[in-house]
Amino acid sequence: MDVLTEILDSIEFDTCLYFRTDLTSPWGIRVPKNKDVVRFHITLVGDFSIKVRGQKSGIKAKAGDIVFVTQGGEHDLYDSPKSRIRDFDEVIREAEYRHGELLKYGSPRGRCTQMVCGHFSFEQNNLHPFLHSLPAVLHYKASENPEMSWLNQTLSFLDYESQKKRPGDQAVIRRLSEIIFVQVLRSYLLKESGDTQFLGALRDQYISRSIEAIHKDPSNKWTLASLAQAAGLSRSIFADRFRVLTGLTPMEYVTNWRMDRAKRMLEDKTMSTAKIGEQVGYQADEAFQKVFKRTIGMTPSQYRKTLERKNG
Repeated sequence: MDVLTEILDSIEFDTCLYFRTDLTSPWGIRVPKNKDVVRFHITLVGDFSIKVRGQKSGIKAKAGDIVFVTQGGEHDLYDSPKSRIRDFDEVIREAEYRHGELLKYGSPRGRCTQMVCGHFSFEQNNLHPFLHSLPAVLHYKASENPEMSWLNQTLSFLDYESQKKRPGDQAVIRRLSEIIFVQVLRSYLLKESGDTQFLGALRDQYISRSIEAIHKDPSNKWTLASLAQAAGLSRSIFADRFRVLTGLTPMEYVTNWRMDRAKRMLEDKTMSTAKIGEQVGYQADEAFQKVFKRTIGMTPSQYRKTLERKNG
């Protein structure tokens, strides 16, 4: 299994679809800040512009394009820079929107833009630095990815499920959204412009070796020296390079990845916490318990109970 797949598998997130829109020009909507989510806007018909607070200029999204606001920042959606921007809650009230219905807003005879809008929410304990390293806005352009024509069919299926309200539709929507999210991340990573912090680490021939080694054998008695050897660098150069590209020290990353693995193992009720600790590099259960609580904010047993409550 490659490192990116392991990282994405370790990230737990839920999908929430807000609505499907039918916006006719002129229109403008200000979406409020929510730092705990990644918002997305999928363009089905027409086009729109988006400008995230703090960004110098907006981005134009056309039919088939997907835009992710990765840090949940406040942003404006609009058909034209000249259009008046209204607060999200104000638009909802004026449109007399009801949950699950089509959001219709704007002029009766204006140019139409149809979107599917929603967000991903993530488990906040020990988020992988991969998520924090993403740029404020990710823009997937359909015109620049002709080989991904299948994604248009996925978008159409997502749109279909969001309208029909059939049994199991939320499960389908959640999985389709995850596929879309992963594909946009892959597209970004494969571009040269994807060398931002942790994404750059995955592309770095030296640091990627050490990350692959950690993922392959988290129970190994890793030290700065052994990780530098795996990377093929001196200890000082390796330590500096790793921190610049990941935002963490090598040993901090080892600990965080071990805790990610431990969290997944805790889903198996037949495994004792002592056994899980051994498999992620801690021979003493007491040491594992201490590190887990310091990193995650609760003991392994407490975390297991939260999983049981969550899963019913």
